[in-house]
Amino acid sequence: MPTNRRGCAFLRPAWALCLILGPGWAMGTLAEEAPGAAAEARSTVSEGPSEPLVSPDSPRVVFQELQGLLKRGRWDEATAFLDLPKGLEPEGARIARRLAAVLDHHGWPDPGRIAATTDGATDDGLPAGVDEVTRLPMPSGQREPLRLVRNVSQEGPPWRVSRRSVERVEEWFAALPGQWMYENLPDPLLLPSAWGLLRWQWLALVPLVVLAFLLAVPLASVTRRILLAAAQRTRSSWDDALAVSMRGPFRVAWMLILLRIALPWLVFAPAALDHLYRVLIALAWVDGFWALFRTMDVLHRGLEESPWAKDSPSAQFLLSFGTRIGKLLVGGLGIVAALSALGYPVASLLAGLGVGGLALALAAQKTVENLFGAFSIGVDRPIQVGDFIQVDGVSGTVEAIGLRSTRIRTMDRVLVSIPNGKLADMRLENLTARDRFRLHTVIGLEYGTGVERIRKVTGEIEALLRRHPLVWPDRVVVRFQQFGPSSLDIEIMAWFLVEDAYAFRDVRHQVLLEIMEVVEKAGCAFAFPTHTVHIASQPDPSRNRTGS
Repeated sequence: MPTNRRGCAFLRPAWALCLILGPGWAMGTLAEEAPGAAAEARSTVSEGPSEPLVSPDSPRVVFQELQGLLKRGRWDEATAFLDLPKGLEPEGARIARRLAAVLDHHGWPDPGRIAATTDGATDDGLPAGVDEVTRLPMPSGQREPLRLVRNVSQEGPPWRVSRRSVERVEEWFAALPGQWMYENLPDPLLLPSAWGLLRWQWLALVPLVVLAFLLAVPLASVTRRILLAAAQRTRSSWDDALAVSMRGPFRVAWMLILLRIALPWLVFAPAALDHLYRVLIALAWVDGFWALFRTMDVLHRGLEESPWAKDSPSAQFLLSFGTRIGKLLVGGLGIVAALSALGYPVASLLAGLGVGGLALALAAQKTVENLFGAFSIGVDRPIQVGDFIQVDGVSGTVEAIGLRSTRIRTMDRVLVSIPNGKLADMRLENLTARDRFRLHTVIGLEYGTGVERIRKVTGEIEALLRRHPLVWPDRVVVRFQQFGPSSLDIEIMAWFLVEDAYAFRDVRHQVLLEIMEVVEKAGCAFAFPTHTVHIASQPDPSRNRTGS
């Protein structure tokens, strides 16, 4: 079959229109441009070094050529491949057209299962010169054979559709659903295209999807209002926000339901309908994970309003980061589920991701350890940004809690970074978290201070502390402690209810001054460390000699 090069040049500008009208139309144009597959097969001696030889006059090659003609709507040329009974020669084109409709609906046979030798299959139990191509399912439940017979004449192809099969074409065609489209639609719209859909079915899908979406909008609105009314009866607010955020997923869900109901009306072939159902299932998975995305957003906003997140900037950051990681995981699962619904093998993909994830985890072990350390710090909240802490010999204020490390500003204004994985296992002293600040000091009075004066000093100091508005009244300690090396020691201990260390320093300053006033008014004095050195004299040896 020669290639019409000039015709190709005229057909190329119509590609954009073909793509708009449907993938099937573009495939039909490609079929017009390319040489017939069967013609190529006739010149093929073998399909590969490991494939059996394919004879150019075998049933396989002949049926491939017939299939190419039927799919391109060349009914007159396809008549030569039919063993027409006498009197039906004028009806050959119509019979070929109806045979194409039957095969479009029930599915074209696999050429690899058709005999590739000149004499056809010899082990199928059929007479010589008869080869079965496929079996067509009938409404009664039986399957009737479509067979080829050897052409003994010198004219036409070496194999033709058997006379018995040709006579059954009218009955097979009458059993097809949707007779109206084959009787009223023009031939170009009845040609097959991608996924086994006819061209007119691709064109009909566009308004069908638009109509389904337009009907889904009010249905989704009614569904959302019903759920919102039910959510308003509860005390929590997150379910109200969830019902409001589900507008888009509800619309897609109703559109898919309507499409699932309406698709059989377009009289699709079983194989084509199976493809479309797979697409609907994949879109349903995507819509379900979209709804899960919206749920995660609602939960995120609800947790952001909680006291746990409001009191901690680091918790807000970790919450946002955790939501993003969760969305990535949900998105990955949604893609895998959609691909699986479309029929793609995802087991190898999941196995590859598992091996890759293991290698990544081993390579980034420290990074993962620090990341989980940041999560544990954010959840347990032993420290927060702005706290004054002591850890591993470092004292300072927490400036930031990152994903890898925590930064601490010391009193010398030095910035120290400690990895979160290590910090999570350390002993942390959070000085900012103290509910009370302790004053503990020991004052020493001079030896010679009488017992009465000591009792007076301790009593007045204790009364001073108990009168102070910021002292915790449950425990105040002012007691004579011991006889020191150079002083009579009095222990003073009290707890002050202040907010931070800076306020405690101010209170401690005032209290210590007032204690000094008490000691001075009592006529006592503070002792200071003293040492008495006794020098022993040695006898003079010269005086002993003189005396002698």
